[in-house]
Amino acid sequence: QFIQISSLGNSQDFGDLTLARSSASTTGNRTRGINAGGYTPTYFDTIDYMNPTEKGNCADFGNLSNSRYGALSASNDTIAVFMGGDSPGDDNRMDSVTIATTGNSTDFGNTTADIYQGANNINSTTRGVGVGGYTAPSGVNTIQYMTFSSLGDAIDFGDLTESRFDAGGVSSAVRGVSAGGKTPSASNV
Repeated sequence: QFIQISSLGNSQDFGDLTLARSSASTTGNRTRGINAGGYTPTYFDTIDYMNPTEKGNCADFGNLSNSRYGALSASNDTIAVFMGGDSPGDDNRMDSVTIATTGNSTDFGNTTADIYQGANNINSTTRGVGVGGYTAPSGVNTIQYMTFSSLGDAIDFGDLTESRFDAGGVSSAVRGVSAGGKTPSASNV
């Protein structure tokens, strides 16, 4: 579904994914939105894409290196990176795709820990930041980053004020914000 940001009103139908699933990782740029992985009771490695300026269904993009859900995602105008996930065990791999093309993901490196369900889309044109998440049996306060221009492992950035997972994420080119989530109870931080 979509909303017109410039006006008040209800959401409207946009289209459908290639298959129904929850906890897919989403990211993209101005010309392409990407959904990767997910779960229904089956784990998926599917990557879909759509054009955010045209309503319609998603199309097949390629596949992740393994089936998983809840990977943290970040992108700049060129590259999308999917960090960690549950496959069904906690995972530390990072996959990347070039947003303008289609095809299977390639290995980017590893996260600092096995992690999933952290805040997504905290990024600038140079860095993608993974914030919080879940490592069995609890949420974590880890903040880590990777640099889009070079393949390699994530690096420790610092810590959240409290351990949490399923938080929302948003950023500008200068500042990233992680809001809410579970601790395991609901958090308003």
